[in-house]
Amino acid sequence: MVDRSTSPSKSVAGAHIARVPSGVHRIDHVAIAVRDADIAAAGMIATFGLRPTGDVVSPDGLVRLLYLDAAETTIQLVQPMQPGPVATWLEANGEGLHHICFSVPDLADALEGLGQGPDVRIAEGGRGCPVAFLAAPVHGVLIELTEIADALTRQS
Repeated sequence: MVDRSTSPSKSVAGAHIARVPSGVHRIDHVAIAVRDADIAAAGMIATFGLRPTGDVVSPDGLVRLLYLDAAETTIQLVQPMQPGPVATWLEANGEGLHHICFSVPDLADALEGLGQGPDVRIAEGGRGCPVAFLAAPVHGVLIELTEIADALTRQS
């Protein structure tokens, strides 16, 4: 029998679970790696009635990020624009779920609380907010954290 009362900061099944000190606001977006964002967006819009809310190239020029409003969250279509981590991931895995992004009130605090070392890079995300990917996937899923500005949080 599993003891479900174990606090998130204690060990569960032999693995230490860290914790975001201030918690998360919400799922900011679910990212889907695609070969062609226009084709993928057209399908999502036709099938689910989603509304486009943004279309940008990342500051480093590696990916195009097309955002679709999905009520309580956002779908981010990630299309590689040149060789890089997403292009490599797409070749290895094909189109599909790339990562889940949680918004946090304080990115540096969240990374520290999760035991992320200094090698975790904070960068500017597609909407101009600071972002960082955790050093290792969580249960096989890449996790991104973003510190969303108040105005952007109210808009989404």
